[in-house]
Amino acid sequence: MSSINRTTQVARYLEAQGFTQVFNIKEGMVGSAAGPGWIRRGLPVEPCAC
Repeated sequence: MSSINRTTQVARYLEAQGFTQVFNIKEGMVGSAAGPGWIRRGLPVEPCAC
């Protein structure tokens, strides 16, 4: 098993495909012991237009 988690793998793939604004917040959307997370950092959240 790789020591690189799934989101790190996807972020690297997206960067290799030419995406330049790729963010990997290791503590996730809602946070964890690793930190406050995407939402509490005040990073942008857009609802799905589905």
